[in-house]
Amino acid sequence: MNVWDESLFAMRAYQLYENGTFLQNFNQFEGLYDHPSTKLPFVTLLQAASFHLFGPSVWALRLPIGLLAIICILVMIRILFRLGIGSKWGLLMGLLMVSTPTFLGEHMLRTGDHDAPLAFFLILSGLYFYEYISTERRTSIWGLCFWFLAALLTKNILAGVVVPAWVLFALISGKIPTLLKDQRLYAAALGVLGVYAAVLAGFEMAYPGFFDRMWNYELMGRYTEVIEGHTGPWYYYIDLLFKDDTLFMWLAIMAAFGAVLGYGKRMGWSSLKFQKWGVGGRIFIFVFLVGAVYLAVVSQSQTKLPWYHAPLFPMMAVLAVLGLRAILGFMGVWDNGVLGIVGLGLLGLWFVTGVKVHSRTTLFGTKGYLSMFSELNQSDLLLPHTYIVEDDFGSDTYFYVKSFAENAKNKKVNSQDNVDLGDKQFHFTRDIDSLKVGSAVMIKKPWILQRIDAQFETENILKLEDVQYRKIIAKKRAERFPLRSQ
Repeated sequence: MNVWDESLFAMRAYQLYENGTFLQNFNQFEGLYDHPSTKLPFVTLLQAASFHLFGPSVWALRLPIGLLAIICILVMIRILFRLGIGSKWGLLMGLLMVSTPTFLGEHMLRTGDHDAPLAFFLILSGLYFYEYISTERRTSIWGLCFWFLAALLTKNILAGVVVPAWVLFALISGKIPTLLKDQRLYAAALGVLGVYAAVLAGFEMAYPGFFDRMWNYELMGRYTEVIEGHTGPWYYYIDLLFKDDTLFMWLAIMAAFGAVLGYGKRMGWSSLKFQKWGVGGRIFIFVFLVGAVYLAVVSQSQTKLPWYHAPLFPMMAVLAVLGLRAILGFMGVWDNGVLGIVGLGLLGLWFVTGVKVHSRTTLFGTKGYLSMFSELNQSDLLLPHTYIVEDDFGSDTYFYVKSFAENAKNKKVNSQDNVDLGDKQFHFTRDIDSLKVGSAVMIKKPWILQRIDAQFETENILKLEDVQYRKIIAKKRAERFPLRSQ
């Protein structure tokens, strides 16, 4: 689990799971530092529900993100089918989206962060908007409202970045006069904004100062100022997309060729009449505008982090597959066998990318606290009391402590000597002096291990790479050893 920001989302969900309240500040948990929470609750509620169903754990935290990805693909397939694109193209878009290395990796689809859900919510709300103004299908406005509200209640007004692109497309497509007379659209907008405002007001009433912190730190503070040193040039995200993720570069090339060859041919190379683009071309224009506007806005932000561009990946998947569709149409190749080969290739890419992403090596090797706990729990090696010592922010360690205690509490009997040891207890601490003789300590940071060895005699119970589980045998001396970061 990553400290920033996955473990923060884990603790927010755990607070809901344990106490039924939203987290106001991380120092509500004993031992964690002052760090106000300003995130809105939609995905956190899903993660807390997952904890209730399966218990608090890293995989339960991440499960809703994976389920949202599946739902996004299925809904996208359904919308495109209704629009006349065909389900097979929607399936290819979904496969391509989850096969892109960066999007499948850290802080996005692999982890319990909320950037990938924002990407799903924005592409779905956008497609519902397109369907509503293009076909006047009344029920599409419900999909638009739900997914856009989900985006607002996940990443706040960042969701609104795409709205200018929607308006621009409506202008290009000649739909503005119709929309200005559409009472359903006004009612929908008021309903979404009303719920959003009510949520903000509720948080402000429950946690005074919430709105000020949210606005000045999370929103405009990050846009107008460099927060915590996270910044870069205006082309920061373009550089990430084309240098760090070469697949994205090839997707962009395929989308561009599709636009020029396929849709250009349809237009006769000279006409700019919107209707001549066909449904595929019109969706291409719409998604391109949304992606371009989003990229332009986040690129102007003073604070830049390598996951703020997450919504671009589903958009690029749509553009690339529409580009492929246009290229095959230009070539007169519509054989399902060709698409089957493409689909199998994407499945292979997804598998290879997944193996690569999940076999990463961290500073402390491939094994961590999760691997250690799993081995100890299965082997009945857990002692009644286990301490995990922390010298960093600690929200990841704190969640491990809570998760391990929940998942081990029914493992009472040591199978070797048939002695009832009682519920296993895990403790979070920053103070080496708080370790007690007879208890165990789980360690992965070598500098912490050095300080423990200087103060205690220990017996090694299990070692997995750099992670160790040791029993405290006796104190060596009484001096206090302050815990310091490396």
